[in-house]
Amino acid sequence: MIKLGPFESKNQAGDGSGFRPLFRMGWGPGAEEIYDAVRQGVEWETDDRKRELFWRSPEKTVRVATNVAAGCLSRTVNRDHMEWSHQFVARGDETLLTGVREHMEEEKLEFSELCREIIRRVRREDGSMLRRDVLRSFQNNLTYGQEVKRALDYLLESEQHLTRYLRQIRG
Repeated sequence: MIKLGPFESKNQAGDGSGFRPLFRMGWGPGAEEIYDAVRQGVEWETDDRKRELFWRSPEKTVRVATNVAAGCLSRTVNRDHMEWSHQFVARGDETLLTGVREHMEEEKLEFSELCREIIRRVRREDGSMLRRDVLRSFQNNLTYGQEVKRALDYLLESEQHLTRYLRQIRG
């Protein structure tokens, strides 16, 4: 007779490869739809930083939901497990985003790169962005805030081929 230690189980693989689960947990009613919605929300995110930081949120939601379901002795991950887990993960993601915005210094941009980035951000906002919003969007990027003002003035005064986008930020 084999005596089991405190961390051994009868369902360990005999080949030494480790633990073999008793069953594979599957999707319950409505759970996969929540996963798809979370994944789609991340994929459609327009803020580059958020998309990068939240890219693994769908996977994290499933991992947490699987633990919740197991704790409920369920053999499936159900909609309520996914909804609770998504709220939990979303709170953590927002805390991460807040910390990154407050404490991470962004890469400093050279003048030509700064001009291109301004044009990209205005285009991303459907071609219309207030001057103050452009300035605020760069608040952590530059050592000297005057550089953004100088780049805006340059882009407007040089009347480049993107004037139609940049006229919106004069005020």
